[in-house]
Amino acid sequence: MKNIASMQPIADLLTEIYVLVGLTVDKYPNELEEGLLIKFVHSKYQYFTLNEIRLSFTLAVTRDLNTFLSKDENIGHYQNFSVEYFCKIMAAYSKYKAHQLIPLLAKTSKMPFFEEKSDF
Repeated sequence: MKNIASMQPIADLLTEIYVLVGLTVDKYPNELEEGLLIKFVHSKYQYFTLNEIRLSFTLAVTRDLNTFLSKDENIGHYQNFSVEYFCKIMAAYSKYKAHQLIPLLAKTSKMPFFEEKSDF
């Protein structure tokens, strides 16, 4: 790992998420799997805050992301917390987040448009 100290908050968050989603302790990812997951989160999800990642799994547990999953998916981890499972939840959260922006974009699109005048 590049900087172990910078990875510790991700590791702590993942442990919190394991508990949140009901993963039994004996099914937690082993050291190699968790190291891979931490690096993956650090590199591929760097534009999400740790609070957003926490929120995404909270929304998954409360079934608020079900609408944003693909037709053949569900939020179940089946006691296997993998990179694929993590990505599935984050993809649903990304759709959820975009959906939340639609009303805001509709409001801003109704704002008056001012043309820029130029002397050229």
